[in-house]
Amino acid sequence: GPLFLVQEKLDGISLEIEYEKGRMIDAITRGDGFTGEVVTHNAVHFQHVKRDLGLPFTGSVRGEVILRRSVFERYFAGEDFANPRNTVSGTVRKKHGDLSLNRHFEMYFYDVIAEGRELATEREKMDYLEGEMGLRLAVTHRDQVWAGVRAIYREYLGTEERPGKRVDLDYEIDGLVVRADSIAKQRELGPLNNRP
Repeated sequence: GPLFLVQEKLDGISLEIEYEKGRMIDAITRGDGFTGEVVTHNAVHFQHVKRDLGLPFTGSVRGEVILRRSVFERYFAGEDFANPRNTVSGTVRKKHGDLSLNRHFEMYFYDVIAEGRELATEREKMDYLEGEMGLRLAVTHRDQVWAGVRAIYREYLGTEERPGKRVDLDYEIDGLVVRADSIAKQRELGPLNNRP
């Protein structure tokens, strides 16, 4: 049967980083109700972001910038921020990069578009991001059959008696993203693609 990729849907802000011949050119905010803003001056300081990939990659990668709950409590609570996500959103878009703040943010990746290279499956994409580019992935379960997808959902959601894994995480998630492993199959599925 078909295979699926299941990933934690991190609740931060989406960022796209553009590279030319392995060097970081720009970091642009994506989605989240505001149009893309260039935030390269801040993004270079985030944990797990690479200015230089050490390989001749031209294209872009996408990921989510998050702030851990424990870090929020320690450094940001009681400031003007209500929660980790607002902290990320507010700070990342500031015009002048403040290293003392930016170093607390972490970026986890989930998509890559490589010039001159066709990636046919989610597994190939993740292996490319993690293996070749050395970037950190959001928590990922590759090659899942449908029963596996359902089991992972149950593990995160829990039951009435026992709370799921979600409550123990040190960061916020919006849920899980399920994608068909085959990218051709995703195109067929169209907009239903992100709904389990």
